Amino acid sequence: MENKDIEIIEEEKEGISIGDVFKKIWHAKITLGVTFVVSTVVCVLGIHYLYSKPQEVYSGSVTYQFRGAEDGEYPNNTTFDYRTLIEPEVLQSVKDSNESFANIDIGKMISNNDISVSQLSRTSYNEQNQEVTVIMPNYISITCSASYFSDDNQAREFLRGVLDYANLTANSLYNAIIYNQNLIMADSAPTYEEEYNYLINQKDMLVNNYNTLIDEFGESSYVGQNSQTTISQALTEIERYFIINDLNSLQNDARQSGYIKDSSPAGIQKLESQLNNLIHQRDLTRKTLDNLQTEFKNLIATSNSSVILQVSPEYQNRIMELTVELTNYNDQIEMLCEKLNVTIDSETGEIIHNSGETKYNEAPESYKEKLASIKTQLNTFTNNLKDTTTYLYTNFAKPIYTLPNIVEKSGGLSLILNAAISVVIGIILGCIVAGIKGHVDMKKEEQNKEDALKIAENNDTTK
Repeated sequence: MENKDIEIIEEEKEGISIGDVFKKIWHAKITLGVTFVVSTVVCVLGIHYLYSKPQEVYSGSVTYQFRGAEDGEYPNNTTFDYRTLIEPEVLQSVKDSNESFANIDIGKMISNNDISVSQLSRTSYNEQNQEVTVIMPNYISITCSASYFSDDNQAREFLRGVLDYANLTANSLYNAIIYNQNLIMADSAPTYEEEYNYLINQKDMLVNNYNTLIDEFGESSYVGQNSQTTISQALTEIERYFIINDLNSLQNDARQSGYIKDSSPAGIQKLESQLNNLIHQRDLTRKTLDNLQTEFKNLIATSNSSVILQVSPEYQNRIMELTVELTNYNDQIEMLCEKLNVTIDSETGEIIHNSGETKYNEAPESYKEKLASIKTQLNTFTNNLKDTTTYLYTNFAKPIYTLPNIVEKSGGLSLILNAAISVVIGIILGCIVAGIKGHVDMKKEEQNKEDALKIAENNDTTK
């Protein structure tokens, strides 16, 4: 057996030492360095795009403050459905609003359900002091996979655009709020009394809305950008005006004097038509009330006390409501009968014209001018309210974002952990590749030395 074979056998028996391994690795130190760098870079990119990126999500939440938001409504009383924020047309609109969003794949985002919104809740206490969970229609959260965005800034701007969409929609609807419905109805009222009812409702609406604005924005807030008038001063002006121009007093004047708005045949026919309608509504209400009272009496007679206690408030409240309605109908019927000089047949309910010529009492011009002046002022107050409401809500009722950066990223691996794992993998792969390369190179060098030695020995023998 040759000496070389004996050395190989001895090496196999003893095994390869740690020193031999490091010797082989170090022998291919250039390969080690190159492999380490390449492996580390590939691992960093691979972990980021193949693992971390798909696992990362951006999330954020917002509390809307536009008018009606707490009740789940837009300012014009239409329904605010938070789920519409991630409808295709909304997301596409946000994408089209900024050229930097061009690379965001909206279709894939929607088809993969990688974006979602939800209503959030808060803890509250009921009348029994029990802790309950209350859903807040204006408190909305959004979550989206990070894989659709180039960086944090793009994700933040895009998702903020989605959340802002509801507020922008709300701001566009303040001009659609109908404030003058009572004024419109007043114009077509057949009697002064009914007309003043609408005007009183309009005045109350103005006062209530200004009080709401004071609660929301404070009494020192200005009614407009270039105005020095506060909303508290605007409310005081309205209240002072109607102290001087007492609507209830003017309404009583029309009732006591029997003023007729329109004494033409068409006007009188309109009043008689209204009277017939009131009689019909009065009779239906009376029948409903009688049936309900009978039903309640039978219930008391046949049920135990626990059932009576449970349903009694509901019956009593409804009976009271119908009684008030019946009183109002009778009052309006009596008023029209006086104006028209008619009576109502108690059995048939038919209108009976009293004998003799009826002279209708038209309101004097001063009364009509006063009414027209009040309606003009009410219209001015109403337009001012509309402008003030739009100004305050669009400029100061901004969305409140819960997170400092609007949205935050979570999930996946951090950059530091990614780099650490990649370095370890790079070292391991570098050592393996370098070890193999070093082993092969060292074997080749030994073989070359042996071949050179044999050639030298052959040359010596030949000599």
